Amino acid sequence: MKKFFVGFVLVGLLLNFGTICFASCRGSSSCVYIVGKDFMQSEEKFLNCDKHFVVKDITTYLYSNGTRRTQVSATIYNLDGLVLESGCSDVEHYIYANKHYFSFYKDKKYQILDETGKINTVKNYKKMKVIVPNKFLVKLDKLYGVIDLYENTIIPIKYKSFEQIGQDLYLTKLNGYYGMINSSNKVLIKNEYDKIKPFYEIYVLKRKDQYGLANKHGEIILAPIYEKIKRCGEYIIVQKGKYYGVFDSTGNQLSPFIYKNIRLDRNTLQGKLNSKWEDITPNI
Repeated sequence: MKKFFVGFVLVGLLLNFGTICFASCRGSSSCVYIVGKDFMQSEEKFLNCDKHFVVKDITTYLYSNGTRRTQVSATIYNLDGLVLESGCSDVEHYIYANKHYFSFYKDKKYQILDETGKINTVKNYKKMKVIVPNKFLVKLDKLYGVIDLYENTIIPIKYKSFEQIGQDLYLTKLNGYYGMINSSNKVLIKNEYDKIKPFYEIYVLKRKDQYGLANKHGEIILAPIYEKIKRCGEYIIVQKGKYYGVFDSTGNQLSPFIYKNIRLDRNTLQGKLNSKWEDITPNI
């Protein structure tokens, strides 16, 4: 009975101190427990909004190992003091078509609220980020897509990844392949490339270890048939087989594929031919 009594006392003490480690510490010094708690409340206004404000209850827990954890619980108010939503976090405010909206995290999901207090979303979104007015990138069941303020689908939630790589340009991954799309669901580059990488204001396409280029409109500048592509100043250096040639950023060929190597030296474009470097700077 003494063993059980000591065990219960130990567990009771640990619970009183807010232990966050395993139930049984086995005499180890690795047990971490709360040693203090700070609380503050702040009232914040939204940018360009005089109709709503948010009050944040901020609790900071101090632990025995010197670490701390901050918990924020926010309440959204109308100016007259009416509560629109409480117990939420990560609150953002938007104005669209002269109406006010809010996104927030509560009950383990992101939600959208209108200015009357009505929740416009029902699905369990794990991520939510505005990308352009009235369009939100969301994550649902490990897939990405875009919805509007009323949960209408703009871009189907089917992409494994969804990343902004330019002005209203998004890199998507579907069935293991990359493509490019805009926020209106216009497919600029089909999902058929192993990799797409920003290359200043153009984009390198990789397919089966060969490279090409596309512009921001999705137009193919260079077909993916080259072994290597790099940029030297304003010039695009391309390798085809054993030789190199020069293109501009619109796909115009500026030199033949006859050079063993090409470099930019003091603003002079040089090609290596017959073991010698010569000036091949285009006259443009």
